[in-house]
Amino acid sequence: MTGRHNKALGPNIEEWNEKLTSHSRKFNELRDDTSIAIFDAYGIFSDVLDHYEQHGFKDITSICYDDECVWHDHIHPTAHVHKILVSGLLKLLSED
Repeated sequence: MTGRHNKALGPNIEEWNEKLTSHSRKFNELRDDTSIAIFDAYGIFSDVLDHYEQHGFKDITSICYDDECVWHDHIHPTAHVHKILVSGLLKLLSED
């Protein structure tokens, strides 16, 4: 997302992620019967947007329904982006 209202979005997400990580660790330390994993969708989206050509996209501004575009509409990603996210989630779930 871009624009004057979203300039703090990146830092806000990073702050939220730090708090989420800290609180999750504390929660996990108090409960031996839990297993916690944090999925970093922000990092994957950042990588896709920063290196869109390496992921097979033609640009990061077009809106379309096929695998060449990142965006299906003004906010929703295409199925190709979802496949990249699922791949990252499967990798996280397969880690010991």
